[in-house]
Amino acid sequence: GKSAAPELLMRALYLSKISKDSLSQCLADSLDVALDEVEHAMLDPRVAKFGQGVTSRIFLHFLSELDMTRQEIEELLTESISSHAGHRSSEMIKLCIDQIEVKVHQRSSSGFEILRMSLSSLHGGFLKPKLLREIPDPVTGYPLRWEAADGAQSVTDHPHVVDHVQLSQYQAKRVAARRAGSSYAYDLPGMLHLALTMKWINASSVSDVPAAKSTGSRKRSPSPGRAAAAEGMPKDIMKAVELVMDWNKMELVETERPEGSNDIGMLAWKMSMKTPEYPQGRDLILISNDVTFQAGSFGVKEDQFFQKASEFARVRGLPRIYVSCNSGARVGLVEELKPLFKVKWLDPADCNKGFEYLYLLKQDYEKLPAGTVEAHKVSEAGEERYVLDAIIGEGMKSTQGGIGVENLQGSGLIAGETSRAYQDTFTLSYITGRSVGIGAYLNRLGQRNIQMVSSPMILTGYGALNKLLGKNVYSSQDQLGGPQIMVPNGVTHQVVRDDQEGMSAILDWLSFVPKDISCPPPMSQLAADPWDRDVEFEPSPYPYDPRDFLRGVIDYEGRRLRGFFDAGSWSEYLEGWGQTVIVGRARLGGIPMGVIAVETRGVERFVPADPSNPESREMKETMGGKVWFPDSAFKTAQALKDFNRGENLPVMIFANWRGFSGGTRDMYNEILKFGAMIVDALVEYKHPIFIYIPKHGELRGGAWVVIDPAINPEKMEMYADVDARGGILEPPGIVEVKYRAHQQVEAMHRIDEKLMKLDAHFEAANAEEKQSIQKEIKAREKQLLPLYTSVATTFADLHDRAGRMKAKGVIRESISWKDSRRYFFWRVKRRVLQDFLIGRLQKANETLSHKDSEALVQQWAQESNVDYDSDVKMVSWLETQDVEARAESVRTDFLKSHIQELFSQLSQSERAAMLSTLASAK
Repeated sequence: GKSAAPELLMRALYLSKISKDSLSQCLADSLDVALDEVEHAMLDPRVAKFGQGVTSRIFLHFLSELDMTRQEIEELLTESISSHAGHRSSEMIKLCIDQIEVKVHQRSSSGFEILRMSLSSLHGGFLKPKLLREIPDPVTGYPLRWEAADGAQSVTDHPHVVDHVQLSQYQAKRVAARRAGSSYAYDLPGMLHLALTMKWINASSVSDVPAAKSTGSRKRSPSPGRAAAAEGMPKDIMKAVELVMDWNKMELVETERPEGSNDIGMLAWKMSMKTPEYPQGRDLILISNDVTFQAGSFGVKEDQFFQKASEFARVRGLPRIYVSCNSGARVGLVEELKPLFKVKWLDPADCNKGFEYLYLLKQDYEKLPAGTVEAHKVSEAGEERYVLDAIIGEGMKSTQGGIGVENLQGSGLIAGETSRAYQDTFTLSYITGRSVGIGAYLNRLGQRNIQMVSSPMILTGYGALNKLLGKNVYSSQDQLGGPQIMVPNGVTHQVVRDDQEGMSAILDWLSFVPKDISCPPPMSQLAADPWDRDVEFEPSPYPYDPRDFLRGVIDYEGRRLRGFFDAGSWSEYLEGWGQTVIVGRARLGGIPMGVIAVETRGVERFVPADPSNPESREMKETMGGKVWFPDSAFKTAQALKDFNRGENLPVMIFANWRGFSGGTRDMYNEILKFGAMIVDALVEYKHPIFIYIPKHGELRGGAWVVIDPAINPEKMEMYADVDARGGILEPPGIVEVKYRAHQQVEAMHRIDEKLMKLDAHFEAANAEEKQSIQKEIKAREKQLLPLYTSVATTFADLHDRAGRMKAKGVIRESISWKDSRRYFFWRVKRRVLQDFLIGRLQKANETLSHKDSEALVQQWAQESNVDYDSDVKMVSWLETQDVEARAESVRTDFLKSHIQELFSQLSQSERAAMLSTLASAK
């Protein structure tokens, strides 16, 4: 086998006295020091030359005896080390830490015993915990053997050393994945387990003050032991079962097999995890390329496996997570023919004149299996030759898995499957290492993407492009598909620093997603932020950051002003694209919601120069706030599609648009097309949508049109703050059209006492006096015109107030900003529960319309003496309903009615025969 990967071992002895209370902090401090020392060692030229090919191990030995039970030691060490690894995950990955081992001495009634606790990736998996009891030589103290702490297994060799051949093969794959800028695929379930552990720890320690996001700086963690005491965290929070293809039946089978024993470059797991949102458990399907197998390329078997794994998730309505690290469709040649083919030169004495054809000699041709080549026979100078017309390579070893068009056909298969999966269930892709060709397309077809830095999505490598252009234009793949390209163009939703942060980001996104496609989103109060409170941040009539009213803000006096949503729940996506619109996900009293808000400030859009075009120049475009531009309109439509498909989220749109940008460039850049896409997305939306014009907000013209509830009245409701505005034109604009200067002058003469007196004097004056009075009138009119323009503007503005909106029935209610959180908590919860019940009723009886189902719900509520107009009372009633029982009752009534209708269409004799058949069947 291959030689083992270079190892970097950091050892430390801890001599100070420790106790049960201090062990966690002492362990955290020691691990901090150990990581610092490993980092220093990695800078040593003797180690640095190996790069990511190093295996780093940390060994800590606490000499002080612990007065604790074995179970207490195991739980405390496991939780503390796992928590520390979670807090310092970025450094763990950077420093290639594959094992942390802690040796402690436990005091017992018979003396003491030595325990070794390790979290190790060397046996396969990612930082798997293992506790062993060490039996020392009574004279020398040197370990004689090790036993499983529970006594179930005896180990004679060192407990954390496996077969060197197996270890070197496994570590070689891990190192290969690291050199590709990624993590080994078999480590992914363990990394998800670590991320999930951290979610539970954070969920148990939430407060009404959101935790500051990590900046990546080296800071000492809080005591992992204390942080790890996650109240309510289940024992077995995650179980991963590998899905393996039965190639005879062409179906996936749940299988337990040694990690790294895959024979294709694609892996999948069915994962059951208990999350803070679903403590009873939820399932998902994780699919990943294995970049260590033929560079993660897509061959025929990989395509078939991917299609089956994606279909497995899709037909069950389970979330489908794809970890993308690949080199595109597999390319190859029939290697067996390379030493066999000959060349017919035009002039054997001068090869520079070219050649006529490639051929095989008769004896070589006849040795090849049927289907290897297509050729026709010729005779040349008395020699029998087979001129090659096509090389097929059927049955050859070098073509196993595909080498050309068969792989492109497979790429089409999985492209179609991914598109269907986005329509039918929740899809999310995580890009690590690199994604090439079909790999990049799969990410886009799945729509939702989290991208790790330095992990480009490309169609063609930069080297191939340089050859095509005939000069060295590009110097890296990141120039073509790095985050600096994929974030501004809207392909990437979120960027993370490393794979562990990527796993955490996946779980963050899943926290807003229902357990399957048929369920409503998880409604659980995870943050200590009550629904019954004011929205403390007040929007300004001047430009401000709308994120402040979504998540809250610390003002210039140091006061914390809480926003509309639960503290710490706001997550923004697509931040670098279409920046005049803000989209993300948040919770309102524990209810997950999709969020669309409007940037009120001006922003700059950067367009990079094209290195392949010497005339190209980078550009900066300034875009005004409260306006839809082509990219932000597209972003709005895309966000609505994502919220709707697989996420089942109710949506809150904080509408504050003055309209669409209609300049020449924006019209050319398809603003009409993308604006229409917003309407299309709203028409298709199957979940509640709430449009709220916030305080000092305005909604005008075409911007109103594309989000008016009349587009989808069954799902959309519009509200406005008492200080909001809505209309076709802004007041100054409508004054120029409908309250012009001469009409303002008329108002002056009707209202201004001085002008009224001058008018009276003018009527009674003679011709000479009239001329003087006329000058006074004109002077007075000129003096008053600016003031009366303001009066006219206010008069026009009064037509845009919430009172008129409510009177005309274009909004459902006028809600004050301060109380909006309370109101929408009950309204959103009522609509989510009610629409879920209605959806079940319509599924049970396909003839029921939304209106019919709503009337049925109202009838049942009234029969229970529940006020149908009260959201609070309806929520209490809906939460007690057995939805499936109600749906089954409706289904039974529908079937009876349908059978009676069909029966009535039969003739008398056919009815009699049918009844006779039914009677005999009993």
